[in-house]
Amino acid sequence: MIYFILVGLVAIVFWNGWRAFQTFAQHRTQFTLQASFRTVGVWGLLASMGFFLMLFSASGDFGLWEDKGRVVEIIVPLVMGIQAAVLFSPADENALEILLTYPRPVAWILAERLGLAFIFQAAAALVGVLISFFFFDDRMLGLALIRWIPPTLLLTGVGAYTTLKSRVLAFGVAIAALVWFVGLFFAPLLLPGMPVIFPLNHVQPYLWSMNPYLLPQDLGWNDYWVNRALVSLIGCFLICRAGAYLQDEETVLLGTTSKHRIHMVISETVEGL
Repeated sequence: MIYFILVGLVAIVFWNGWRAFQTFAQHRTQFTLQASFRTVGVWGLLASMGFFLMLFSASGDFGLWEDKGRVVEIIVPLVMGIQAAVLFSPADENALEILLTYPRPVAWILAERLGLAFIFQAAAALVGVLISFFFFDDRMLGLALIRWIPPTLLLTGVGAYTTLKSRVLAFGVAIAALVWFVGLFFAPLLLPGMPVIFPLNHVQPYLWSMNPYLLPQDLGWNDYWVNRALVSLIGCFLICRAGAYLQDEETVLLGTTSKHRIHMVISETVEGL
């Protein structure tokens, strides 16, 4: 079943990627990178570097922080997830009505901001990986360079999509942080065979495939790469869903569709009678 889900997500992500490419080809000269840079800022980059400095300088002889090679994998996804949640919230966006009148899709605003934030986090991740390689004898350089990407994509999608659907910035931040916390600190409970309460015992054998912090030694390298692919695709799917949500201008502006508002009016009329 996991492989069917994997194939389905690949098809969905490729289809949405093709549509995004077509939109890019149509609006390729309409970037607003300077405005996006002012919105994104460098606070995410500075936050990641600050956490790196704090954790690399810690004693590192206890629990989760003993493996300095995982510092990047732990910090960058959390910071990126929070950034994704706060970078575009329709309820807090200034001049949203004006933005919706532009010929360029409003989804490109989110795409530009997420793209810049991801570039900054990639730069921070590179610095962190090199520090762990040269100063803490982390010999898995190839793995360290890429293993932060799947959880980062997942939390980016969770943060962005939750904020857009709920229209509450704090809720998007909270859900992204919750997914990070559960995935990191409860990762052993997501492995097959671990005792869990009912009814989680029915889905627990499959939860390993969506664990953002699965380790190669947990289930072996084959399952590890299946997990990395599925986590990345879920993140890409949520990012695509966030972009699709922004294509409905009425929903972006009012938080509901005209069909839903008609049902609400009918319900209120019936209750009044």
